[in-house]
This record gives sequence, C-alpha cells and structure tokens, in this order.
Amino acid sequence: MDKRYKLAEETFVMVVGPERDKPLFKFMLSRCYIRNKKPQKAWDIMTKSENTNDRLNLLKLIAHDCYIATEYYFSTKAFHEIEKLDPSPENWNGKRGACAGLFRQLTTQKNDQVLVHQMREVLQLIDSNHHPNCEFLLKVIRSWGESHNVPLTI
Repeated sequence: MDKRYKLAEETFVMVVGPERDKPLFKFMLSRCYIRNKKPQKAWDIMTKSENTNDRLNLLKLIAHDCYIATEYYFSTKAFHEIEKLDPSPENWNGKRGACAGLFRQLTTQKNDQVLVHQMREVLQLIDSNHHPNCEFLLKVIRSWGESHNVPLTI
C-alpha cells in the first residue's frame, strides 16, 4: 500500500457537497480505495452511480486497477459487467485473466473460505457466459477443487 494513496483517501473522504457527485472525484476516490485494499468500497461507488457513462467508466477503472492490485475477484466481476455491454475478445480475456489470478490465489490459500466463496461466485459468472473457452476453464478449476478437497460447486 502506497502512503500517497492512503493520504489521498483520507483527503477525499473529507470532501462534502456536490463535488462528491462529480465523475473525476468518484474515479479518484475509487482508485484510492482499490490501491488501499478496499475494492468493495470502489464497487459500492459504482453501484450507487446513476449516470450510465460514469458506471461504465468506473467498471473499467475497477476492472483494470483491481487486476493490477491483485484484487482479482472484483476485477472479474467488473470485466463480467463490461462484457455484458461489449462482448469483445479483450473483455473476455480480461475476465479470464482475472479469474486465473483468483484461482492462483486460491491454490496457495485453499483453506481461505473467503477465497473459496469468491471462486464459487466467479465460476457462476464464467458458467453464465457463452464463450467457447468457458468449459475448459471451468473444468480445470473444478477438477483442481475436487482433487484438493476444495468445494467449488454449490
């Protein structure tokens, strides 16, 4: 965690009034939250945004910044939402990469119930997709779960 992002977050949360509704403010506060390991707060800002363009731009910020910050669960969720609007190969690749990152974290921390729950949710997102590579990805992750006694199916 970079001290500059911590200081920036502390400064941004003190802002009151209509400035808080401006897109740039939302983007910068969201970035601070992500860099300070609080991606849920960035996600909450996005879900509360009423402007469609702001929501999409916040989703892109969350997808990319969470990927960089190794917050793969939120990155996957954001790429999933973006992919619904734009089913381009780039968005599928982002979602697949974030899913792989979460899977990698799970393989090193298989007793972490939060990661197990997050992976279950991500598998449901992947399963709801109609991309041709979904089945292979799901098969690999579920097979690993079975062979390591990690319950990934609901």
